[in-house]
Amino acid sequence: MSHSNATPQDESVQLVSRGEFMRSLGMSSAALMAFYCLGTLSSCSKGDDPAPVVTPPVTGGNSGLTGNSIVSSGAIDFTMDLTNSTYSGLKTAGNFVSVGDVIVFNAGGTYRALGRICTHQGGSLSFRSGSNDLVCSLHQATYTTDGSPKSQPVGGGTITAVKSYNATLTGDKLQVKG
Repeated sequence: MSHSNATPQDESVQLVSRGEFMRSLGMSSAALMAFYCLGTLSSCSKGDDPAPVVTPPVTGGNSGLTGNSIVSSGAIDFTMDLTNSTYSGLKTAGNFVSVGDVIVFNAGGTYRALGRICTHQGGSLSFRSGSNDLVCSLHQATYTTDGSPKSQPVGGGTITAVKSYNATLTGDKLQVKG
């Protein structure tokens, strides 16, 4: 995430899988396997590899996103066009995207939206369809699909609930508001 003075509208949206991101860092296949399986054992579990992540958001034009998805810019209120290729994957149960400060996911056909940052130490949350929960990238704390704590961080510490937002589907438009 950029820490410049640029607004979200100034930055581009890029769809990247975890493997593509690691390869973009120049990691070999062997290093990728070591990272996946030795560094984060939970990443090797079946069916839990997250869908591509979209962040930061671009609004207007052909982006498929309009409104505000950044908490520091005011109330969360944005609409995603699910016919846009950037967000069309959300139509499939189990997929998720991170948009600004929000993670939006399809939990078995029900759209949900939560704050995307773990309350323990600020790790990013990913949706795991296999266990129908969200997991933190840093210490594997988990949250239920309504944002309530499910399990505490590995190694100690505590988490509190993450903010839940209303996600309403009208036709092919998904509005997230909170």
